[in-house]
Amino acid sequence: MEGAINAYTKAIDQNSNSDSAYFFRGVSYKAKGMLDKAMADYSKAIELNPKYEEALMTRAAEYSTAKKYTESIADYSKVIELNPKNGKAWMSRGVVYFANKQADKCCPDWKKAKELGEAEADDLLIENCK
Repeated sequence: MEGAINAYTKAIDQNSNSDSAYFFRGVSYKAKGMLDKAMADYSKAIELNPKYEEALMTRAAEYSTAKKYTESIADYSKVIELNPKNGKAWMSRGVVYFANKQADKCCPDWKKAKELGEAEADDLLIENCK
């Protein structure tokens, strides 16, 4: 991983506007357990390219893991705004709503995820939504 971090750092040094270099260096930092640096790089990638779905999805998942539900929901919502057909974003935002005890919001998200082909959403709907 150190080699990858060095390579992405070099790419950033050569082009400080490379959203993908920041994102993938963040992925490398995450793999080394350096979550603060990973989150900073995901955020920089999103700052450079506010429509970077993969970076938004990755940061949203990390926020969710850290129980920063408001931030996670905001990132998933941005992905949904950018790409309403992203079933994984609908599914994941529903999971975060559920974890944040917002049951009234998770079921509609899971229904939309199911419509978009996310098979796991059906199980969540059956288990949690009437």
